[in-house]
Formats: sequence, structure tokens, C-alpha cells
Amino acid sequence: MTELEGLLVKEQIRTLQARYVRLADSKDWHALSGLFDESATFTAYDVAGKVVAVMTGRREISSGIDAGVGSATVLHHLFSYEIEVQSDSKAHGIWSMEDWIDHQSGTEPPAFRTMRGYGHYHVDYRRMDGVWRIACLDLRRTRVDYTF
Repeated sequence: MTELEGLLVKEQIRTLQARYVRLADSKDWHALSGLFDESATFTAYDVAGKVVAVMTGRREISSGIDAGVGSATVLHHLFSYEIEVQSDSKAHGIWSMEDWIDHQSGTEPPAFRTMRGYGHYHVDYRRMDGVWRIACLDLRRTRVDYTF
């Protein structure tokens, strides 16, 4: 792979990850599921490193995120990133992230009013049929602030 081809791959992955947070924030679960590989996994960890959720496959990932968000307002921000292109069909990325969940306008009784999380997405990407998709997404928060 040439240096220019590697830069193009990184830009495609940056766009994919930006699309992921936009679709999650707009709660477009159908479009969000299309960003994942058919057999993708999503694992969320708490600040102590304990697994708190594991979802496998497009449908389970999109419905699991939907169930976790409910009627809350959500916002995600991505910051610094590292992308390692491993081959023409595999890559790995680490993204600094912040997310905010606000249940104040929701109808169901929430476990918390707001949550602000800080940490990193660790993501494996695969290209199949010329399209990059998320194969494995790990959310590792290093800090979480709640209001009740």
C-alpha cells in the first residue's frame, strides 16, 4: 500500500467513525446498524475495566444501544485519534471520546438525570466489498460523572 493509499484509508475510517457518532446522536438505529460488520461486537467497560455490556451482530448492537438510550438526549464527541492501517482490509483505531446522556426530558424514570463519560473507543475495522465497517468496538471509559 502506498502512503497516499494509506491516507485515503485513514480518511475513510475517520468518516465512518464520525458517521457512527452522528447516527447514534440522531438515534437513526437502522443506518447505524449498517456501519457494523454482520458479526461485529460492541463491548462497554466501566471505569474499573469491568465489562458492563456485550452485544454481537448488527441488530443486537443497534437495539442494545437504543434500549440503553431510550428517550434520553445523547451527544458524542470524538477528539484525538490514532489509526493503524494493518492491511488493505484491516485497520485499528483508538479515539478519545466524551459522551453525554440527558434523561431530563425523558418519560421513563431514569437511574440518573445526566451522565458525562470520558474515555476511548478501541475499534477494529474491516473492508469487505470495498466498504469499511466496524468489526469490533470497545468503549473504555476512564471517568464518568453523574447527576441524580
